Amino acid sequence: MILEFYKSLLEWLRINRKYKRIQEFRYYTIEHDEREGAIISLLPFGDKARLTSIWTKQELYNVFELDYIVEQLTLLETDLKREIERYFDINVRHFINHIPYRLLNIEEA
Repeated sequence: MILEFYKSLLEWLRINRKYKRIQEFRYYTIEHDEREGAIISLLPFGDKARLTSIWTKQELYNVFELDYIVEQLTLLETDLKREIERYFDINVRHFINHIPYRLLNIEEA
């Protein structure tokens, strides 16, 4: 699941750079039934974004500055890449195409 999340995050960041606009991010695993909701969601609005998870124990309104949350997710991608390469003893760049993932609700226009 961590490899799948990493690839979804990486693709989301790539699309944001390509279109110069922060897209919604909804992460589902291949095994997860999407009717239960996205495991992790980032919903941008204006210069803010709401971060949610189906694993939340308590209902919170997690709103962050958009620039801050994108910066933190970018750092998370960098850290995950380093840890995945260390743990699995692989070069992610050579392995990334073999990781299945689902990236939904991204507007590429």
